[in-house]
Amino acid sequence: MNKVDLSGYDPKRRAFFRRGLMLLSGLLAALVGIPAIAFLIEPLVEKIRSNEVELGPIEELTDRPRKYVIRFMTQTGWVKSEKVMTLYARRAAPDSDEVVVMSNICTHLGCPARWEDENDRFFCPCHDGIYDIEGRVIGGPPPRPLDRLKPIVRDGYLFVDPTDYIHQIDEEKLLGGKGSTEEG
Repeated sequence: MNKVDLSGYDPKRRAFFRRGLMLLSGLLAALVGIPAIAFLIEPLVEKIRSNEVELGPIEELTDRPRKYVIRFMTQTGWVKSEKVMTLYARRAAPDSDEVVVMSNICTHLGCPARWEDENDRFFCPCHDGIYDIEGRVIGGPPPRPLDRLKPIVRDGYLFVDPTDYIHQIDEEKLLGGKGSTEEG
């Protein structure tokens, strides 16, 4: 058996280099890994931002629908994009402070409906969907009324959050035209 000469072996020096190499590898992994992990989990922990959009002074509204085209940013996962949306806003009654804001998206297949002042209705030309001034279905195939958005009135100005829909249900259609089942 051959004997190995260990006279030049310094266990402290070898351990020092091993630990130094491990430390350098750990720092390099952290430099690359931490930003990558932060990028991946950011959408999960990011505070939800308000998408409030100003429509204008409340005094400009009447009891007839007024058209607004708004732009706002949305984020789905890691993808941020600008959206364009058309809304109609009006006072609930001529001298009322209550405001109604509706989407123009037809609830049948998502085509844009428009207000026809001369016919006193919202009309969707894709499949002849017809809604009254309240957004209720009065003709055509739409399954439910136009969606509403929660109006926010602050300091005399009207704002909406275009991501905060109030989905309406047409109870009469839902119950097969029998009206409410509640007794009273």
